[in-house]
Order: sequence, then structure tokens, then C-alpha cells
Amino acid sequence: MHREHALKLESGVYFGKLMHAIRKTVMKKSRKPFTVDPQLANLQDNSMKKVKQKNWDLIAPELKKFNVKLSLEQKLQIVNESSHATLMDIILKLREFDVNLSASSA
Repeated sequence: MHREHALKLESGVYFGKLMHAIRKTVMKKSRKPFTVDPQLANLQDNSMKKVKQKNWDLIAPELKKFNVKLSLEQKLQIVNESSHATLMDIILKLREFDVNLSASSA
């Protein structure tokens, strides 16, 4: 993966975009309101730990809406160590949520 994309994953920017995209699908399929924090669209694209911490503090509670639980330990792994394994786990869980959404409406 190109370093620029890896940094956008680590900072959480891509997760904000992904959650907004899945939200739109949820609303189309269920025709019910499904809200996410509007701040997810404005996450800072920066690899400084302080910025990543702030971004992930916004992302973590929103992930619960997609049936993804992020522990404090996992969040710290992302912020402090840029844990790609943890990031991939979250991506897979969001994908599973999206796939299940599509399957349940088929």
C-alpha cells in the first residue's frame, strides 16, 4: 500500500469516509434514519499522535453503530504503533456489516 494511503488509514480519515458511505447504503436499504457524527467528514489528515488520538476519539464511539467495538488497547495500538493488524480488523468488520446489510435486504 502506498504510504499516503497508509497514513490516511492510520489517522482515521478513510474510516470516516467509509462510515459515511456505509451510512448512505443503510439509509437507502432501510429507509430509516441512520446518523453518524458529522465531524467524521472533517477528520484531520495528519500523522501526529495528538491528531490521531483526537480523530480516533471521534471514530471509536461511531464504530459501535456498525457493530464494531474498539477497545482502549486497540485504539492505543493504532495511535501509538500504527497497528495495521488492528486497522485491517476494523476494515473487515465494517465490510462484514456492509455485506450483511446487502444480504438482509436481498
